Amino acid sequence: MDTSLLDLIAFSFLIVCNVSQFNYTEAFKTFPISLPSPLQDHISAIWDNKLFIIGGKNGSSDTLFDLSPLAWSLDLSALSWSLSPTSNKDIDTSSLGTATWTPLNIVAPTYGSASNTKFMRCTTQCYTQVEQYLFIIGPSHQEDNDPGSTSIYRLDLSQSPPVFASSTDIVNSLGTGGANLVSGQLYGPCVTSSADSTNIYV
Repeated sequence: MDTSLLDLIAFSFLIVCNVSQFNYTEAFKTFPISLPSPLQDHISAIWDNKLFIIGGKNGSSDTLFDLSPLAWSLDLSALSWSLSPTSNKDIDTSSLGTATWTPLNIVAPTYGSASNTKFMRCTTQCYTQVEQYLFIIGPSHQEDNDPGSTSIYRLDLSQSPPVFASSTDIVNSLGTGGANLVSGQLYGPCVTSSADSTNIYV
């Protein structure tokens, strides 16, 4: 499967984009596959034909009661991916088939705020993927007024269930400097990685 087909995940439904034939008026399409619960600010990744959903917010209020400590995976290989016979810009949802979300028992990191709250949400683009590793940088762990943290987490998606690295395995903090750091906290990070998987940019 070409994983570039699955580009955007939002709210209680899946939206996909065929990036090889990108057209703003035709490319996005709602799939007949619902998320395990309505979500926003969640973290997503694809590895080994599995779509991973981690954390986020599953309610309309700005309280801890609406933050999700859960994680899920969806086996994309169980679906039949093909283009519509009437348009090469659309996925043929009539032959897509079905797949079931699997809950994941991911152990929380052993350091940073996530070790206490078990909540992670990205109100901005605070994560990037390098091969099987999902790097989550400065996520928010509380309500909307929480500015986030300087913690860096790495989740190994090749493990079953995925496993967070320990604080001694990676550089686990952004430190105390930088233009977006205020009082030791990170505001609105935008995280990406280089095409050759050698650098991560914040």
